[in-house]
Amino acid sequence: MSVGADLGQQQEWYHLDNAATLFPSVASARITTLFRISATLKGPVNASALQAALANIMPRFPYYLVHVKAGIFWHYLVRKEETPRVVADSRWPCMSTSHGMRGTYLFRVRAFGRRVAVEFSHIITDGTGALTFLRALLFEYFSLLRCGPCDPGDIFRKDSAPDSDEFEDAYRRYFTKSIPGPEPHRRAFRLPYRLLPGGVYRILTGIVPVDELAGKAKEHGVTITVFLAAVLAKALHDLYLELPPAARRRAGKFIRLEVPVNLRRIYATKTMRNFSLFVMPGIDMRLGRYSLEETITLFHHFMKVAVDGRFINQQIARNIRGERNPFVRAVPLLIKNLVFPFLYFSKGEALVSSVLTNLGVVAMPEGLSQLIERFDFIPAPSKWNKTGCAIVSYGQSAYISFGRMIRETEVERRFFTTLVKLGIHVRMESN
Repeated sequence: MSVGADLGQQQEWYHLDNAATLFPSVASARITTLFRISATLKGPVNASALQAALANIMPRFPYYLVHVKAGIFWHYLVRKEETPRVVADSRWPCMSTSHGMRGTYLFRVRAFGRRVAVEFSHIITDGTGALTFLRALLFEYFSLLRCGPCDPGDIFRKDSAPDSDEFEDAYRRYFTKSIPGPEPHRRAFRLPYRLLPGGVYRILTGIVPVDELAGKAKEHGVTITVFLAAVLAKALHDLYLELPPAARRRAGKFIRLEVPVNLRRIYATKTMRNFSLFVMPGIDMRLGRYSLEETITLFHHFMKVAVDGRFINQQIARNIRGERNPFVRAVPLLIKNLVFPFLYFSKGEALVSSVLTNLGVVAMPEGLSQLIERFDFIPAPSKWNKTGCAIVSYGQSAYISFGRMIRETEVERRFFTTLVKLGIHVRMESN
């Protein structure tokens, strides 16, 4: 379905984008599909001004004013007209047993003290869309308070109209029928720890100077994302080697990470829906031990190849081809709901040991940057991979947050200990 700006304003329903197809079928108390981006202000949040700002900007984001419904063959999105309400924050982020179901919105705005947070379901967008929304919300909030008047730059404004391309499912646009799908992966190593009780999601954040982090990555001739991914993989590598021999024999033999790539940097699109895919650098533990330097080199060369548009096209082709398969399309949703969780695990979660996602540098207009202390980024929880890492940079600091559904902090301890040993200063926080 093609959704233009005028049509998008009037249309009552539209299809999920390709990346979101499985999520309504797998969403649960542990797999909430929610991720979070938050801003900590330098003064207390004015709740009434924040609510007014939210109401003002929502017409600019009509594609998020939706809830999910079940059809005969697929889930689909239905427009809602009520203004969302700002809700109080909670100890455990990204947790909810009913969020996004039974007519509720697929995102929420939360506030507590000096913090404003948005939590979005991957059913409607990715990190780029959520950050675009949060920046617009903060700009409108400070405008209502008459703080820091400034040029909004590229921030979406309440009085601007949505572009028709913002509604686009860009995966379908860039699908090439003749391109084959990628080669399949083998099962990856997973952490051998028991899950915490449902509804508990523990966060551990390391705050590091950006210049020290960038300097260390530059020493190795790699990006910050490659450097941190290698440090995380090495932590999992060492943990694997310390398992008892019997446990190692049962475990997957590949330490493999899921690293999202923002496809807007590769393809021309303005979509505010999902448009990211994953590359999966890894270590084959059957080949022996790897040093950190060897892991960095391995990941560097893998990532340079994997983010080439030709290989990304293979992933798009595989995903769209599966959705368009006549047999799949003809299967009733009732049956899909039974099969999709298996596919989500066997073709996705089972292939990776953890996730590392880097949102990059958040920029705010100069007049507002002095009113915001920091940004934080928290990944969506996974009951299979059990721990994931999300990074965002603002000002002079990078905020590296691990979200885990287990009690043990072995991965985080090894990760941050490595950074300290490399001469990077780390300050820790936890919820």
